[in-house]
Amino acid sequence: MTTYHLSGSGEQTLASGLAYLSVTVTTYPGSYGTGRASPTNLYDLGLFRIKTSYGHYPAFALDADSQVIPLPPDYVALDYALFGATHIDVLEVAGSTPFLGPPGPTGPAGATGPSGSAGATGPTGPTGATGPAGATGATGAAGAAGAAGATGATGATGATGATGATGAAGAAISASSAARSTDALLNIVNTYYDLVSLSLVAGTYLLHAFSTFQCSGATDIAMKLWDGTTVYASGAHTLPSNTYNGQVALTALVILASTTTVKFSAAQNAGGTVNAKAAIPNNSAGNNACQLVAARIA
Repeated sequence: MTTYHLSGSGEQTLASGLAYLSVTVTTYPGSYGTGRASPTNLYDLGLFRIKTSYGHYPAFALDADSQVIPLPPDYVALDYALFGATHIDVLEVAGSTPFLGPPGPTGPAGATGPSGSAGATGPTGPTGATGPAGATGATGAAGAAGAAGATGATGATGATGATGATGAAGAAISASSAARSTDALLNIVNTYYDLVSLSLVAGTYLLHAFSTFQCSGATDIAMKLWDGTTVYASGAHTLPSNTYNGQVALTALVILASTTTVKFSAAQNAGGTVNAKAAIPNNSAGNNACQLVAARIA
């Protein structure tokens, strides 16, 4: 396994046969944010994208002192943008990717080979000697029975049956995403607003949602990934002052038994103006600051 020492921005080609990457922060920038997760989540350290031969997966944040990045089967490289003086070590870890489907069932057993032919019958034993003549009128005694012939040789073993067919391959990975095209105003306190949603068919999914928020005063933001009833993941973030911007992300592994609408929702508790931004307020790169991504893995 290889360890890469990275800073600044660029693209790191990865070895084949990896399961995930282990990322450790070795140098921190002069200024960065902290969250309320345990262990503490971090902000403004850097961003990653997984590169494949077909394009890039959505960007995600470097948000921990020590972070694990699972790799999809079609990965090629890790693209990175590290802010300020941030330095990291990236360790390659070999193994089976967690995004592969389960193996197919074992094929049926081959047919049993035919039985070997029967051995030859042993020879007939010799006839016993004639008994002495008896007295007149009496019949002589019967001669003794001959010895049993030897047992014939065992027949040859039948040929081995043909190998059963290979089981079907596991299911392929697919992904879908949705993003806001306009800002969402959270104007009623302690009320959840649906920011973005996806309708997903039955299957196993890795869900990832994130949003940038802007406030007019100090407030707490609460978020959850859910289907309207069942909550798959939740989190909170404090915006400390006027026009303060903050980004929050949630991730969950979900098994859906039938077609389900999954939602990313948020609420605020202070009563000021709070917006979930469609695009980041400064140096905007398009309407991609509030998204829900679903990768179907089985």
